[in-house]
This record gives sequence, C-alpha cells and structure tokens, in this order.
Amino acid sequence: MITRHRSTTPLKVSIPSLLLAALLTACGGSGSDSSSTNNTSGASKEQTIEAIDQAASADSIYSAANLPAVAITATTVNLGELSTAKSLETESSNGVAKVGLARDSMLTSSVSNVQEKLKWTATGNGGKIAAIQFVSTGAQEIRIGLLAEKIPNGALFRTYPSGHRNEAIQTTGAQILDMLEANQQSGDSSDEARTWWAPSVENDEITLEIELPAGVSSNELTFSIPKLIHVYANAAAVALKANAISGAETRAAGDSASCQLDSSCYADYATIRNSVALIKYLQNGVYYQCTATLLNNTQANRVPYVATAHHCISKQTIASTMESTWFFRSNSCNSLAYSSGKKSRNGATLLSTNTNPDFTLLRLNDTPPTGVTYAGWSTGKAAYGASVVGIHHPSGDLQKISLGAVKYTLNCTINADTTMSCASSSSSTGNMYQVSWSKGITEVGSSGSALFASNKFVGLLSGGSSTCYGGDDLYTRFDQAFSAVRSWLAPSAS
Repeated sequence: MITRHRSTTPLKVSIPSLLLAALLTACGGSGSDSSSTNNTSGASKEQTIEAIDQAASADSIYSAANLPAVAITATTVNLGELSTAKSLETESSNGVAKVGLARDSMLTSSVSNVQEKLKWTATGNGGKIAAIQFVSTGAQEIRIGLLAEKIPNGALFRTYPSGHRNEAIQTTGAQILDMLEANQQSGDSSDEARTWWAPSVENDEITLEIELPAGVSSNELTFSIPKLIHVYANAAAVALKANAISGAETRAAGDSASCQLDSSCYADYATIRNSVALIKYLQNGVYYQCTATLLNNTQANRVPYVATAHHCISKQTIASTMESTWFFRSNSCNSLAYSSGKKSRNGATLLSTNTNPDFTLLRLNDTPPTGVTYAGWSTGKAAYGASVVGIHHPSGDLQKISLGAVKYTLNCTINADTTMSCASSSSSTGNMYQVSWSKGITEVGSSGSALFASNKFVGLLSGGSSTCYGGDDLYTRFDQAFSAVRSWLAPSAS
C-alpha cells in the first residue's frame, strides 16, 4: 500500500464478405476486460452532436518554467545501450506494434539504493532538492518508473533532458498519489499499479529532480526506480532527421507505407484531424503505440473523453501510463518539416472497456492543449457506399488520412488469441463496418483510430487487411458501442 504523506506491414489477411479470421491491426496486446460493461447493444434513438474546439486555456499545470536557479549535484546512473535485438523491431509475430521496452535499473532497484544517490541541497524557501540522472544510450525517448512507498503530497517531481532544466515538466506528489490510488481501486495490487511513470523526455539522458517543501523530511519520501522505458522506435523523427542530412526530399516522412497520405494535404479535414492523437502506453514491460480520438459530449463542457480500441488499452493501470501527443503532423503538405506536437502526460481514467465490440472510453487526467477539437459523433448507421475518412498514426508516423467507403457490415468476435472471426450480418446487428479504401491504408499504430462520416465520429479501427496493393479494414461501429458509454457522452439522455 502507498502511504500518502520502420515500417513493416502488420500481419493481416484478406476479408471475404461471408466469413473471416483476421489478425488485429494491433498496436498493443489484448488484455482482460475486468472493467468492461456488458450492455453494448445499439442506441435506440439516433443522436448527433457537433464538434467544438478547446477554448484557450491557462499554461499547463505541469509547466515548470522560470524555476529559480539552484546548485544541484545529480548522481548519474548509466545503463548503457539496450542489449537486445528487440530494439530493431516494431512489431511481434501477431502484428502488435512495439516502440520500446521497460529495462532494469539495478543500481536504483531498492529504496536504500535511491536514498544513497539523492544528494539533498537546501533551497531558498527552507525546503530541499535533489536529482538523479539516467543514461540509456541510443534511446529516442526515456521514461522513469517510480515504485512508490511514501510520497508527500507537497513534493514536486520534475523531469527534463539532462542539462536543460528550463524544459522541466512538473508533477506534484498529490497528482501521483491520485493516479496510483485509481490503479489500486480498480483491483490491481501489483507493483505495476504502484509505479508512476514520469513524463517522457525525447533524449537518451533524463534527469529526475525532486523538491520537498519546508518542514518535510527526506525520510517521508521512500521509493525505488527498478525500471525505465527505453523507446527505440520514433519512426518519424528518425527518418526526418535522416532526410534532412541526406537532402532526400522525395522520401515520405516517417516510416509508414509509401501509399499513405499526409493529412496536412487535405484542408477539408483540418478541424477533425485536431481531435486525433498518437498514444503510447506500457503493458507487461512493453511500450506500445495506438491512435485515439477526443470526443465531444451532449453538454459540450469540454470534458476530455477519449476513445480508442480495447485491444490497445483495457485496464486502469495501463491507462495511467498513457501519454497522448496532439498535432504530430507535417507543417505543410508533404513537407519534411514537422511539429513534434503537444503532450497530455498524466495518463487517463478508464471509464468503459469491452472486448466485443472492441471499444474503450477514457477520460484524460490533463486538460488537452489549446487548438484541439472535441470531435462530433453520430449514433446513426453509416449507409453502404457512404464516403468515410480515417485519420491515424500508422507505424508511429506523422498523422495520415485514408479515404474510402463503407462496403458491408459484419458481425465479428475478437478471440482470445487476437484473431477475429466474422460473419455477414444485417445492418441492424453487425458490430463492424468493412471499409474499402480508394486512397491510403492503415497499419500497425493505426489501431483505435477514428472513422468519420460527414465529419462525425462513427467508428474506430479494430483490424483488417489493407495494404498498398488492396484489402479492406474493420471498424467497430460507434452506434453498437454507444450504450456502454452513453452515461458519459450523452448524460442528459441516460
């Protein structure tokens, strides 16, 4: 108990209209649905709401700008290179997208190890401050996992690239404790549930700085750091840097397939694309990537509800590790220049999740950045032949767009081995749309991404077979998943 003081095409198969067994276009392993709601029948009355933008907001509560200068001696823990061939892989044999691993840090694996390395210095306000620096050679990003025993509410935890304290992201002890309490209240008593994963740093060196307020003893802070996340796949950043060096302006940005379409080239979808985020999360020691969508609700009160696939995030402890990156796209059509995006860093609360249909609703623990869109949605059925749009982050790449049409509705079941069994179905009972693309496709990393019809959210990606040479994809129908999430997205209709 915590005391509160490159790209590879995913393994997919063709989709016959009558029956199929397709591997998930998965970005994260499937998990149990201990939080699932079983009432997932379609909505009895069609509802449609419009999109709204995020109003201008105050600076992030996690910003640590204008920190007073202080002399800090940070103890360095150098883990060296990641000694595994897995660092060269972006997917497993079942099509699951992997972008990193949790690696051991033996020198900080116990409370006593950490206490020895924290060299406390007095601050001007009567408190104290200390720091530890970690090096994981070759990492594209790093996250530190803090296994908590005692955390003072007023403690301040900051992470930043080593030597760049002005870029610090700050989290309070109270915020950490709230997140870990949510994990435990979900029924998880494991060490994973007691681990806070600090905000990521896009570097292979990271500093964790801790400040205690006046009157709080360092003995009131006890934790270990048994692991950190070493992110080895940051496809867009790596490829774009290579392009810049070589001058190879004809290469597509990032590491997704050559037939992918840059979302920045399609001005008609400039609003709804701002609702789509790249998400990363930790499950069973592996760091995964999927896509998610910010949804409006009938009260239009800007509660940050986010939809993704159950086969991406299925447990509260996993949701607590989630980071969301917004606006991760090229600065202009097919440009090599890109925005690194803005992040929601403090995880999410799991509200509803189900294996069948494959749908998870989350509430971000952060306020999304100014400029995002809360997507409108419809519980009406998209008709056969209806034009649809998918917006997603294939292979962790800059945001892409796919254009196509609804081909059929199918009734599909996701099996325990992550295969999907489907049969033809009437439009009233089928739980998935079969979508055929005229331009663009989806890949690993696209899982959980939105399907839009007439600029309204109508489904999210669960699996499929699309490649640059053909094939279709399967989207969980929002109208069939709606009853499980109605109390959050349409509370006035509950």
